[in-house]
Amino acid sequence: WACVMDAPHTPIPSLPPKTWRGHSQGPDLDRLATWKLIGFWVGNGWTREGEQVVICDDVDSGSRLRRLARDAGLTGSLSAQRTTARFTIGSKRFAVWLREHFGSSALTKTVPSWLLGASVEILEAFMVGLLRADGHIARQKIGGGRIRCLTTTSRALAVGVRIIFNRLGQSASITRHDVVRRCIIEGREVRERGFYRVTAYERARSFRFGRGFGWGKVRTVRPTGQRRTVYNI
Repeated sequence: WACVMDAPHTPIPSLPPKTWRGHSQGPDLDRLATWKLIGFWVGNGWTREGEQVVICDDVDSGSRLRRLARDAGLTGSLSAQRTTARFTIGSKRFAVWLREHFGSSALTKTVPSWLLGASVEILEAFMVGLLRADGHIARQKIGGGRIRCLTTTSRALAVGVRIIFNRLGQSASITRHDVVRRCIIEGREVRERGFYRVTAYERARSFRFGRGFGWGKVRTVRPTGQRRTVYNI
C-alpha cells in the first residue's frame, strides 16, 4: 500500500476574534510549547461549555499540566480529583478553535488537513504531547530502534497520526482491535469500545520511502461491506 508523505503547506488558522466584553486569553501558536499542549489535549482533554479547555492526567501530574499551559502562555486552575489531576484554562477562543479543528470527543478527534503540511518542528512537538497523553515509547527487540505507539478510538485520528509519522521519516502501521468484553469501573458496568493502534518504527523491514509516498507491505485485508471508487495513481 502507498501512504502520502508530503502535504502542501497551508497557513495555520488563527483563533476566532473576540466578540464579547472582558478578558480572553489565547495561546501563542508560534510557540512549539503550544503544539505540545494541543497534542496533549487531543489525547487527554476536552472542552467544557464551549468556554473552557480541560486537560487531564494521573493524580500526581498536576505540576506537569500547569507547566504545559504556562509554556504555551496560558494560565488556569488546577484541581485534584480522586484519581486524576485536571487543569482548566478559561479561554473561549481556544475552546472554539480546538473543537472546530480537532474534534470534541474521543470518537471524533482528528488531525486537520492543514496540520499535515506544517513544519517538522510543529509536527514533532504535537506528537510529543499526544504520545505523552495517550501513547508510549518502547524499543525494538531486534536492533534496538525506537517504537512509538498510540491508541485511539478515532479512525480519523489514527490515519492522521500515521501520515504525521511518515512525514517525520518513520514507517507506521494501523491495526484495528475489536473488544467485546465488559468490565466494572467505579462500580459501574462498562462496555469497552474497539480501538486503533498506530505503531511507528525507526527501523522498518517492510517499508520503503519514495518520492512523496511511503510504500508498505499489506499484511491483512478486512472486509468493510462498503463500495468505494479506487483511483489508479
